[in-house]
Amino acid sequence: MKPASEEVVHAVEARLGRARELREEGLLPEALATFAGVIEQVGLPVPQDVRDAAASPGLEAGGSTGAGAEAFAQDPVLMRLGVSALMGAAKAFEALERSDAAIGVWDEVAARFEQTTDLEILGQVAWAMTLKANTFWNLDRLEEAVDAFEELIARFAAATDPEVRLRVAWALWNESRILAELDRAERQFELYEQLRARHDEGLDPELADIVAWCISDRAAKLRDANEPEAALDAYSELIARFAGSTEAAVRQRVAFALEWKGFGLSRAGRLDEALDAYEQLTSRFRDEPSGSRARHAIASALWRRADVLEDRGRIQDAIAASDDALALLDGGTDEDWREQIIDLLGRKSQMLRRAERHGEAVVAMDEMVRRFEAWQGGRDNPAAVAAVAHTLVSNLSLLESQARDVPQRLEALLGDVADAPRAPKAVRAVDLPEDEIAALLASLWRDQTWLEFVSAADDNTSRDAAAARAVALYNQTATWLRTDVSAWDTPAAQAAQLIRSLADGYALCSWSWGLSHRENLCWPSRLMGEATMRELDIPEWTVTHGHPIEISDTDELAEELADDRRQQSATFDRDLPASFRNSLVRYEALEVMANSARGRQALQSPPMQASACWAMNDAHNTGAWVIGRDEDALGVAALGVLIAQAFFVATHSPTASSRDLFPQRSQMAGLLRESEALEWLDEHDIEIPDWITEQID
Repeated sequence: MKPASEEVVHAVEARLGRARELREEGLLPEALATFAGVIEQVGLPVPQDVRDAAASPGLEAGGSTGAGAEAFAQDPVLMRLGVSALMGAAKAFEALERSDAAIGVWDEVAARFEQTTDLEILGQVAWAMTLKANTFWNLDRLEEAVDAFEELIARFAAATDPEVRLRVAWALWNESRILAELDRAERQFELYEQLRARHDEGLDPELADIVAWCISDRAAKLRDANEPEAALDAYSELIARFAGSTEAAVRQRVAFALEWKGFGLSRAGRLDEALDAYEQLTSRFRDEPSGSRARHAIASALWRRADVLEDRGRIQDAIAASDDALALLDGGTDEDWREQIIDLLGRKSQMLRRAERHGEAVVAMDEMVRRFEAWQGGRDNPAAVAAVAHTLVSNLSLLESQARDVPQRLEALLGDVADAPRAPKAVRAVDLPEDEIAALLASLWRDQTWLEFVSAADDNTSRDAAAARAVALYNQTATWLRTDVSAWDTPAAQAAQLIRSLADGYALCSWSWGLSHRENLCWPSRLMGEATMRELDIPEWTVTHGHPIEISDTDELAEELADDRRQQSATFDRDLPASFRNSLVRYEALEVMANSARGRQALQSPPMQASACWAMNDAHNTGAWVIGRDEDALGVAALGVLIAQAFFVATHSPTASSRDLFPQRSQMAGLLRESEALEWLDEHDIEIPDWITEQID
């Protein structure tokens, strides 16, 4: 092969430079003619669209080098210049909005140099294929864009040249974005995996952020799919691969990965490792600029660290960690920061309450409310509304006589509470087939149900299923109890109440308690339930309806269990009058929220759902304490359980207004009257709210 002389190369370079000048000057037909001359000059075939443009009247494409162009057809220098001319012609067609002509030229480049090993030309080929795919994408020809990206990826998947590898990496990312538009999630995630596996993040800072995002997305999907160990591995991979990154966006992803890794480890009971992850996060990112997302992650991690410390019994260290989190966030002005500060103040208040630092707890709660009231957009931020409502309802015991003002405070904070609708009138009896409730009781009162309580899986799917099961049982049985309380002594109504006790078990299974709290939950008692059945002749009643239920003769065991439950509840707050007053206030607050659009949205939030589960456990602990100690107060304890059930239903299913709640005020008053709890209340000088006495009278 005869190499091109310097004169020839300079002549071609000069013509190529002139073609580019013409294109930049907007003389596109002239530029195309000159590009055609260069292509022909180096001995390459001129694409038909380029040839047609060059043959336009008044244009002269120019001749060959005069030295036999075919002799230079394999000269690497001239071939590179020829590829540049082809790419320049395609760019001119783009400027003329002749996309199909440009695509034809790019196809010519890809086909003509299919076997080349020249790295510079390979880079041009990869760029030509990229431009083709991007053009299809811009023209909304998405299927063709996907095919073009797939062609590029397949052709250069094994390339080692950094420039070409970068083209492939971006092709993977861009194709995944198109697949998202086409709703092809499975293939989209396959491309994420390919991008993650290539380790191309060192080629481009922007690409590094995308690769880090792919790993983070993978971890999140594994977490949501209940694969916690695989999710932890993914977070660890992200942290290790990008530990030395100086890019702000990537550093933020590392920070959030450390936060989620710590959270996953704490959920798995690996508390020391969780604390280590949180320590890494705070030590590596504490000096990030104020207002950065990394500092946001640190604040979240510090609060999660506080949760772990409290779970380890280090409550004072936990409170100190919460103060560190608030110090990091204080001064932030955007909505995310305001929202998190309000949330952290509320959670700190509850932690101080559990540490019996009640005065400080009230101060933190008041500061939370003050900041919420000062935030012009606070009412329109669902998370902030939920945090304030949750804190006020959860901290009723701190407020003592001021607790009765909480419903009015909530009404003022929400700002959209409608007038309470007229309550449905309680009927004397229900006209429903009793065999349905008998069948439901018989189907539930079996070994499998009790096994589900003690072995319930702690994952999102299982918790959601438990919540749905509880709500369904509450709604099914409420039908039998929406009567005057005097009608609750029928076997069917008693069966409904027994079923609701099982629903309470499912309700407790719907929250992630953590190891230390789960061990102390007050679960429904099978033996005590069966003792109640025998006393009320429920087994005989179920037999008459064709649904026999088997229970053992365990009166003595039931009494022993009652003793055990009294021992278990010995450390529970036994201020029953205060618990009763707070239960009524909680119900009033629930009515207020049920009659507010903002309140109904807040009720469905995780904090309120958690509060409902805690209230359920507290109500059962109160009942366990009352048994054998102060049985005149059984009606008071039973009312507390009913209110906790109403709270749970409202936080785990849609509620249109307070009219949907069960029990209604009339049934609450009736329960106190029929159970002779009024005498107990009178003996303890407990003032009954007017809205209760009005129903009793």
